[in-house]
Amino acid sequence: MVYYNPNMNTANSERTAAITKAGIIGITVNALLAGTKILIGFAANSITVMSDGFNNFSDCISSIITVISSRLAQRAPDAKHPHGYGRLEYLAGLAVAILIMWTGWNLFYESVSRIFTPEETEFSITGIIILVISVIVKFLLSAYHLRTGKKYNFDVLIGSGQEQRIDIIQSIAALICVIVVQLTDLNADAYVAAVVSLLLMRTGNNLLKNAVNSLLGERTDTELSRKIYEVIRRQPEILDAYHLILHNYGPLNQEGSVHIALPDHLSLDEAVRITEHARRAVRSACGIDLNFDIHSVNTTDPAVLEAREYCEEKLLAMDGARQMRAFDYSTEYREIRFTALVEFTVRDYRAFRKELSEKILEKYPDTAVLISVEPFTEN
Repeated sequence: MVYYNPNMNTANSERTAAITKAGIIGITVNALLAGTKILIGFAANSITVMSDGFNNFSDCISSIITVISSRLAQRAPDAKHPHGYGRLEYLAGLAVAILIMWTGWNLFYESVSRIFTPEETEFSITGIIILVISVIVKFLLSAYHLRTGKKYNFDVLIGSGQEQRIDIIQSIAALICVIVVQLTDLNADAYVAAVVSLLLMRTGNNLLKNAVNSLLGERTDTELSRKIYEVIRRQPEILDAYHLILHNYGPLNQEGSVHIALPDHLSLDEAVRITEHARRAVRSACGIDLNFDIHSVNTTDPAVLEAREYCEEKLLAMDGARQMRAFDYSTEYREIRFTALVEFTVRDYRAFRKELSEKILEKYPDTAVLISVEPFTEN
């Protein structure tokens, strides 16, 4: 996976140019294929070929959406939208998904109608040759769109490439129908079109879920989170990094926060210097701006080390517990505080906190126990 820095104009320009080029090629190719197939299908009275042509027409519209959304998403932030317009790409993906599902449903409806009221079909050699060529062209276009979409992390283009794979199946199905019709008296045209329509609706449904998940917010990508943690933990004096949260404002615009643990002997100036170095390292490696929440860790006091070990033991013995973070024990103020990270299966945080506090108070009865319970989201 390639990570682009949203502050680098070169990356933005390269991405926009590549997506625009792919979209224009898609518009041109699909418009030619759509017109040709619709004419062949009309002449042969084949619903499979005509629907294949209309699918190419929907692909043409998808390519138009691709070009427009990639351009609009690059608009600079303003007072109304301080994080930019990157999420327009997800809305475009939603539109393409709905278009694919609508096309699939209409094809299914027409196919079922033809099953109950079949009509004769008749193909010419020229039509068959064009269908063969269209399969080859579609395969090349699909591979190009998928490769470009994955390289530049553009869901609309990936969705277009996936839909074109279904179109290839439909074109091959149309060829099979031609052979069956020519060799037998069985008219499989409507049945094949019905099967293809279901595949098309399935593709649209998957794209719809991806678009909705991107808009709602998903768990941080495993590869990306690991890379961020790796970069942070390589920095001198940083003992640990955890609780990474990313806010997605578009494929090229992600911001977030992360907690880090530093030795408590560092001065404020030293802590600021270390976090600034870590921030620049993450921005350079991953193209993401992070805010750092600093927690100090006592690494020398035996009483603190003993309390940490005891509290961690009690925490990890509980169902759903995963990790203990940001531990602090003040012997002067008689106060223990830490964050307990738990699985999503833990529903009642209050009950979890109460049970854990009671176990810790058995050994530290005169101490205030302050526990923050949060979901474990690290990958």
